Amino acid sequence: MSNILSNDSPVALHLELSDIATAKEVMHKAASELKDGELKSMIRSDLEILGVDQLGDNSVTILARIKTKPNDRWTVERAFREKVKTAFDKAGVSIPFPQQTLSFLNAPADGVDISLGAEKDDKPAETKSSKDQPKDKADGEPGNKAD
Repeated sequence: MSNILSNDSPVALHLELSDIATAKEVMHKAASELKDGELKSMIRSDLEILGVDQLGDNSVTILARIKTKPNDRWTVERAFREKVKTAFDKAGVSIPFPQQTLSFLNAPADGVDISLGAEKDDKPAETKSSKDQPKDKADGEPGNKAD
């Protein structure tokens, strides 16, 4: 049996990225700023990038860690993730998100806006409010007519 509170607590980070080299630089800089700043007393080591952990469909996952005082692990982890995200945004490193591309077969070549399903020159169709809809006497719901 061991006391996990008596040892260093590693913060393991799995970050999905598109640009490995720039991401590593940005991560080191963000970790240094964190270690030299407000969380100085919580962090016990420099950032250690362990390398590429996974090759995904749309991204590369890098595994990195920072050693912290036992009870400070989650505070450091959340602060580091936020600092890294802000730094990635500034450096232009994208975090890929799943995306889908839809292709419409036999779609008209021009004159139809497929996303709206209306002619380009047409105004949007007016919608009728529920008070304009005929009510069924049985349940009072608009448009539901009992047969």
